[in-house]
Amino acid sequence: MMDVIWGAKAKHSYFDELDRINKFHTVREVEKFLKGFQSE
Repeated sequence: MMDVIWGAKAKHSYFDELDRINKFHTVREVEKFLKGFQSE
């Protein structure tokens, strides 16, 4: 039973991490786009 609970927590934190990474990449892409836009 503990394995099921731990597995669910691990999966949840994995998706949280993935979401955080996706947001981070999006922010980086936006910053890169804005820098490129300003430098023209």
